[in-house]
Amino acid sequence: AVVSTQSGHYGREHTAVEKTWNVVKQTPAPPANKVCSIFGDPHIKTFDGHFYSFQGECTYVLAMDCTGYSWFIYGRFSNCGDDVTCIEALTFMKFIYIDGAYVGTATAEIKRGFGINIDGVVSGLYEGGSMSISELTTSEITFDGVLMTVDLGDVQVEWDGLAFARVIVAPGTPSCGLCADSNGDATNDVDNYRFGVRPSGLSFADTWGIGYRRGLCEVLALDNIPVEEDLVEEVTTWLIESPVPFSLVPDDVLVRVGWWYYLRGVAIDKVKAEPTFRWYVYCSTLRALVAALADQGYKFERWDMDLECPSPHAVRQEGVKRGCPWVRENIHFVL
Repeated sequence: AVVSTQSGHYGREHTAVEKTWNVVKQTPAPPANKVCSIFGDPHIKTFDGHFYSFQGECTYVLAMDCTGYSWFIYGRFSNCGDDVTCIEALTFMKFIYIDGAYVGTATAEIKRGFGINIDGVVSGLYEGGSMSISELTTSEITFDGVLMTVDLGDVQVEWDGLAFARVIVAPGTPSCGLCADSNGDATNDVDNYRFGVRPSGLSFADTWGIGYRRGLCEVLALDNIPVEEDLVEEVTTWLIESPVPFSLVPDDVLVRVGWWYYLRGVAIDKVKAEPTFRWYVYCSTLRALVAALADQGYKFERWDMDLECPSPHAVRQEGVKRGCPWVRENIHFVL
């Protein structure tokens, strides 16, 4: 059902629609939550919308409660292919209080390949399953067959078990870490140093590494991977001319989600990743783009097939291949 057609800033026609063969246009209320995304090799979009790339191989604070220190989310990044870095494990910690008194800590780790480690016991979930993190809290882990979701109440985390993850908090939640401060100002995000000041020679992301001393993890500059602009243009043309009707999305929405930064991320991923793994890396960046557009009311129902990206099943298989399957004899749980 065509509603209107108008000329677009990117030199193409925009058609506002209610439904086409693979895109559903919704009119949602403004997103109620702030989202930080980690994708590709890896690229990070902070809660306030700042984009940067950082390829450190270490454990970093992705996000944490920076006032009450009630919850923490750590991401361990490691090699997952020739010169490619992605999430190896996510660790979640929530301090539990009842009537103002501390009663315990709920902790869980999810490994690449969807192994779930709670108190040293490794298990997993069937599609559609759920499990509690602790008897002391309602926090739980669920799995819908595509994403594993951890709900700590104040914060939720989604992960595809390989190279795409999202951290979700309510607006105004005081946070810090690689996802930055969620204060509504993207211009100061990479000034959000751990310990409050920048140690000599370290980048913003370096300071959030977990180690015995500051900078024990790798010391890397942000955005240190050059990419030819011709390749970015090539990626742009490929997406615009693809069967996925990105042309239906108005320019102001593309600007709002950071369209150009995602395209640049795809270009970087195509250059860096080994041929056998490149598919998964750049498609995780496309998955992040599609998720951001869905938050704005443009849901592409079959984008992965149209862009020849791996199916959720293939992503799970690759995660198991490059990760640590939780129980070998029950590997079919995630495959």
